[in-house]
Amino acid sequence: MSCPFLKFNGSYPSQTKPWTTSEWQPQIQPASDASDPLVTINDTFHKTYAAAGDRLRPTPLILLENDYMLLWRTPNQREVYATITPRLYHDLKMTCHVPLVVITMLEAILVASTNPAPTVTIPVTTLDRDKLNAYLEQLETLRSHPWQVRFPDLAEADVRLQDHLIDTTYAFVQHAADGTTTRAELLAFAALVQPALQRNVTLAAAAQVDELHAATNRLQAELSPDEWKRLTIGLTAPTMARTRSLAALYFARRFGLDLVHNPKFFIMEEVCHVLSCDIMCGHTLSYLDRHRSPRTTAHCHAYPGQPPKQRVVW
Repeated sequence: MSCPFLKFNGSYPSQTKPWTTSEWQPQIQPASDASDPLVTINDTFHKTYAAAGDRLRPTPLILLENDYMLLWRTPNQREVYATITPRLYHDLKMTCHVPLVVITMLEAILVASTNPAPTVTIPVTTLDRDKLNAYLEQLETLRSHPWQVRFPDLAEADVRLQDHLIDTTYAFVQHAADGTTTRAELLAFAALVQPALQRNVTLAAAAQVDELHAATNRLQAELSPDEWKRLTIGLTAPTMARTRSLAALYFARRFGLDLVHNPKFFIMEEVCHVLSCDIMCGHTLSYLDRHRSPRTTAHCHAYPGQPPKQRVVW
């Protein structure tokens, strides 16, 4: 199937968004006509390129892919060496999503085209009310969840924080499901849960770095001094996220290297699964960081229209 950009002769109809790909999935398959001499040359290129990669791959090499550390002890010996994202990270992340569901459901109240005053009461649509009532039932079940069992390693205050997130969200959903709310009330709710979200972000990041640190220490103990010196590191991260990657920051500090210019590790920026608007956001955040502070900052989720009140400074 052809790319829609080509189908429309280099321009999209007004009703078609450039990042809508459902019309043309799967993407164009590689040429495979063996009678075509150019295809034959292209096949030779891919085979030669792959062989060169196997031959020239530096070893030992570790590659961080999503939740895993992959290790090449030799150019052809690949193994999943360790999991670098603990269960705690994902559980805290899911807990953070609880209030964000509500903010996303009622997003229209924050960005209403009429831009009402914060205290103007805005009716919640029937559709949104149905969604809120359905979510209320989910929250009812979640409120009785045994958090102490789910988070056995968290301090008691941090376990209570999860209850706070759920109870605060439940109370606001009950109110909004009655049929009306205000922009000010929604912003107040977001501000009320923001410190708890920030705390969870900090706990999750610390858990992930601890797991990465433990795996790296274990690997160092297995390698000879010469192998450790030769070790090469590959990271994958969203576009423009070099200074926002925990793994990049960790290895830069671990080996005492400049984050951007160093021979030890490289970062492969993922662009194939990122929407155009996400790429734009990445460029914007990178620009703001350069003009705001030389320090690297990691921001938690912020409610729409408001800057984060806290930030983690590395």
